[in-house]
Amino acid sequence: MRRGQCQLADEDAEIEPVSTAGGGGVTVPELDRLGVQPLRTRQPDFAPSAMGFAMTALYGGRSECHIRRTPVPITYTDFTSMYPTVSILLGLQDFLTCARVDGVEDDPAAVAQWLGTLDVEAALRPETWGRLRGMALVEPRDDVLPVRADWHANRTLGIGLNCIVSAAEPLWYALPDLVASALLSGHAPRVLRVLRFAPSGDAAGLRPMHLGATIEIDFRRGSLYRALITRQTGGGAYERRAVSSDRRGSDRAAAGSRVTGLPQRCGS
Repeated sequence: MRRGQCQLADEDAEIEPVSTAGGGGVTVPELDRLGVQPLRTRQPDFAPSAMGFAMTALYGGRSECHIRRTPVPITYTDFTSMYPTVSILLGLQDFLTCARVDGVEDDPAAVAQWLGTLDVEAALRPETWGRLRGMALVEPRDDVLPVRADWHANRTLGIGLNCIVSAAEPLWYALPDLVASALLSGHAPRVLRVLRFAPSGDAAGLRPMHLGATIEIDFRRGSLYRALITRQTGGGAYERRAVSSDRRGSDRAAAGSRVTGLPQRCGS
């Protein structure tokens, strides 16, 4: 709690520490200070159906375990600012700063064919990510996709990554999930409909803000996540480093401030 109070004070965040659920909880107040309005406020005519499709397609972060209950040698690795980097590659800030977002239908057969041609090397190219700002309605047939279910029979839904042999009805998935499925399963999913999102115009009311005393965020001039990653890495290239087990606890405690760029000048 003390660390959180120090971080919020350093950043002049207008939020009570007890109302945050972690570093990510600071995001919404910061967007308010930047003048970012919810999409339906900026664009009241945005299709409710598209919003519903997007909600069902959202699975967030994922964990995978390909070898279970078998002792094997491991190598501990970590990523620097993985979520923000994904946001930059997908250009998600555009959806925060645009005046409107239009849903554009695409050719399902063409998208399925494209998914079938991708390999790991193609998926790692930055230009590929620019084509993934959308979702698709698919009919699963032995595809490897996330699913929400009551896995432990305790009336709590969890997310599992599974090989789906079939489904009672078609399901919506974000295009990045379909790329992952194509790579893991070795074939493209059966795509029935594709809806891409195209941001346009500049939202009104955007304004700059400062994080601490050294960094200014202004959506009108640059990328929030680029600025925060630059601060985290000291302005240089990413540094590959091994994290020893005795440091992992402190690193996890710092994760929230790393994602939001909050300084950590106070002790615990």
